[in-house]
Formats: sequence, structure tokens, C-alpha cells
Amino acid sequence: MIVHLVVLGVLTLAVGVMFMYRRWIEDHDDHNIHLHNTATDSQIIHMQEDMAKRLEMVEKAIRYLTIVVVVYGLAVAGYAIYTEWITSQ
Repeated sequence: MIVHLVVLGVLTLAVGVMFMYRRWIEDHDDHNIHLHNTATDSQIIHMQEDMAKRLEMVEKAIRYLTIVVVVYGLAVAGYAIYTEWITSQ
């Protein structure tokens, strides 16, 4: 049972780290709109597109990892309740 709780803790920690990484990406993104056709703005636009793609990937990973944590947590809780119920009889 301890192993399952450790795995659940590691998964929860991974979700927290992914949230912090997402926040770091958002903080380092350029929120200005660049509409000029200069070389500098073109480079900035490509960097913004790359950051947006990275942010989408991180958000998708957070979503799936959160689902895994919730389902695994419910499974561990169900197993613990079942084990206690069986041993109490």
C-alpha cells in the first residue's frame, strides 16, 4: 500500500511541476502583438508560435496527467477501503 501512495505522491508532484513549468512559459512569453513586416518582428512572431505550441503540449500533458492522478488515487482509495472491509469481517 505504501508503494501505491508513493507513486501517487510522485504523480501529484509531477502535476505540480508541470503547472509551474506552464506558468514559467507564460511569464517568459511576449504578449505584444507584432504586425510589422520587419525581420525582427518576423523572428518574434515565430518565437511566439513556438511558445504557443509548447504551451499547448504542456496543457495537454497536464490534462492527461491530472486524469491519471485522479483515477489512480480513486483506485488506491478503493483498494484501501476494500482491504479494510475484508479484514474487519
